[in-house]
Amino acid sequence: MKWDAEFGGLPPVKLPDGRKLETLGECAAYILGLPKRQPASPQWQGVTAELMKAAEHGSVFRFIARVAFGRALHGVSGVGQIPVCLTQALPGRRSGQTGSGNKP
Repeated sequence: MKWDAEFGGLPPVKLPDGRKLETLGECAAYILGLPKRQPASPQWQGVTAELMKAAEHGSVFRFIARVAFGRALHGVSGVGQIPVCLTQALPGRRSGQTGSGNKP
């Protein structure tokens, strides 16, 4: 797994305190540092799954992980859902499969 990978040309994640997260590993460390209840939420669980896919497969998965992380950070719901048009383009995914790896 490549945790030192950046987000494939996307800007780093900017935290509310001004810090920037530039790699998958920095995002994973941020999640591990959240108060106990937050990483267990479905929203952050979806982000964690996307970060792991990005570290393992790279490519478009880094983009998806970056978007999912930003949405969770800013409290936007539906982080684990990936639009059908993207699921059809991703290798190993079936149409309708959620971003968190759960089957519908």
